Amino acid sequence: MADSKNILSKRSLRRHVKKNTDSAMARLHTCTTDLEVTTTVTELPPSCSCTAHIPCFDTESECDEEGDWFMAFDSEDMSATSGQEDVGMTNDYNSSDEQEGDSDTNSTDDSNLRDDIKVWAIATNTPISHLSSLLSVLRKHLPNVNLPKDGRTLLSTPTSTEVQSKAGGSMHYFGVANGVRARIDDNGILKSTHTLHLQINIDGLPLFKSSNQQFWPILGLIEEDPCRIPFVISLYCGYSKPSDANEYLSDFVTEMGKLASGLEYQSNFYRIKISAFVCDAPARAFVKNIKAHNSYYGCERCVQEGAWLNHRLNYPDTNSVLRTDEHFRAQTQTDHHKEGESALLQIDIGMVSQFVLDFMHLVCLGVVRKLIWLWMKGPLPTRIGNQSITVISDRLIRLGKNLPKEFGRKGRSLREVDRWKATEFRTFLLYTGPIALKKTLPKLMYDHFLLLHVAISILCSPRLHKHYCDYAENVLMVFVQNFPVIYGDFVVYNVHNLIHLASDVRKFGPLPQMFAFPFENFLHKLKRQIRKPNQSLQQVVRRLTEQSNISRVRLPSGSLPSRLTASLSHYTCDRFTLSVQEGNNIISCASTIFKIEKIQTTHGVTSFVVRQYVQQQPFFNYPVNSLQMGTAVVEEMCTETSIITEKDIDCKMVAIPYKTRLVIYPLNHL
Repeated sequence: MADSKNILSKRSLRRHVKKNTDSAMARLHTCTTDLEVTTTVTELPPSCSCTAHIPCFDTESECDEEGDWFMAFDSEDMSATSGQEDVGMTNDYNSSDEQEGDSDTNSTDDSNLRDDIKVWAIATNTPISHLSSLLSVLRKHLPNVNLPKDGRTLLSTPTSTEVQSKAGGSMHYFGVANGVRARIDDNGILKSTHTLHLQINIDGLPLFKSSNQQFWPILGLIEEDPCRIPFVISLYCGYSKPSDANEYLSDFVTEMGKLASGLEYQSNFYRIKISAFVCDAPARAFVKNIKAHNSYYGCERCVQEGAWLNHRLNYPDTNSVLRTDEHFRAQTQTDHHKEGESALLQIDIGMVSQFVLDFMHLVCLGVVRKLIWLWMKGPLPTRIGNQSITVISDRLIRLGKNLPKEFGRKGRSLREVDRWKATEFRTFLLYTGPIALKKTLPKLMYDHFLLLHVAISILCSPRLHKHYCDYAENVLMVFVQNFPVIYGDFVVYNVHNLIHLASDVRKFGPLPQMFAFPFENFLHKLKRQIRKPNQSLQQVVRRLTEQSNISRVRLPSGSLPSRLTASLSHYTCDRFTLSVQEGNNIISCASTIFKIEKIQTTHGVTSFVVRQYVQQQPFFNYPVNSLQMGTAVVEEMCTETSIITEKDIDCKMVAIPYKTRLVIYPLNHL
């Protein structure tokens, strides 16, 4: 049962609807001149009352932090919403009767109001029943405005949902081509691109804490899309993962075979190619039909046999024979494969080379979390004292307050590490960890941690990975080879695969171009579309259809999203935001670090009044001088100011206080 604080009284509900009504009518005042609008509603009319309680909705929360809020509905509400979604509204819902009063003389202002309500309803994930109640109030007080009775008509909700039984569950197939077309419509930049490269993600998503029900979506992402927004190719729902991987993949494999000849859309021809599969290790093993990552021949990149040491499987060899795409298709090492072949062999992809080792799962949730566990709960020789844990935790919390706005999560204590998200492990590894651990973690362990920090920082950097990828690979090799010396027999799957990470960077570019963070964020949003426990798949299909219907409202045909905005208070591009506020005002230009004092725009050209940090010192010298990576300790600034333009900026810098100075890192993870 949900907490009582999540359940609103009828009086609070009336206030909630009144607030939305007042907001909509206030907006109408700005766009109509021929209507007299009453801007106050003293009480919700009886005909518009709604008994369903409004759940708490937090657009920033992650899916595994949400409770089963749907239980906040009382028994009467549940009976009204069971079976077909929103069936309690079916007596009022008719796709044609909503057109009453429509005429060719509808004003543009009416259309704008409807579009604004659509965008608001989708952005706030407003239930259909609440939206219909709002429309009823608006229709009463704005009789001359053309608004439908039912929220489903406004959002063009489909009246039926096609679901097929497959692989032990239910599935709806949206299609690769449909997803590509939608992204082309939303982002006109893609219209000038003739070859589109897709990243494919497959992962499981638990839906409720009280049930085994789960989604297994197939997601796609176009690498040429600067917004990097995933789209749903297929959505599977069941009480376990699909029982048959080949049946689960069959529609996707069939369509990719058809798209091998290309896609014609809006008089343009596009070649569609799969660039990479970005999945965690269990999902890769599932779709490739190979042994799991914890098996003796579980490494997907080399043929070595694991060794069972101290109750865990280790991969101690760092120089084993590498697997190839040809070896995989020929199944030269039968112990690596399960019986049968993967359906993905029917399309033209490399079953080894195009399945990347995901940075989020492998490094952040794998190696970094393992290191912290070893420091806190590992064998006695690797543990640090309780006092050291307190010192490091206090530093992390303090340092987190100075992170730029690109960091959605600030620092938390090591004592909460079991609740850390992948982004927090990433922040710890790339930015706050080297400062928080300095002179607290034993020197041998600290230097060993710096090996990982330096190597991953290079592989994440858009600039450094081009020149120092081989160096980063060697540093990771040293890190893995020294891991058992310091921590014992813990060279498990994740630690071992660090030696294979640089090969992916050579093929695909820096790690942020192929990690699972965009897909993981999309999964959280996908889960929030579920409003009740029944027919979860049908609900999400309808919500995604509604969103696709308003995409053209949000971005009209022929218009492009502005990728660059500037004002006197801030400057925003597609990768970061700059301002004069502390934490967001440090930049790098030609290896020189500046602090922004003022942002100004002249004739459409943005320029920055800056002051230069006169002296840069290295923060560490092992395994490399940190200045070579762009990491520096700065303190004094030049008294004179200078002016630079937006084109001069190389990257935004992360400035973290250290004693009386600042440690400056390049913002590499975006």
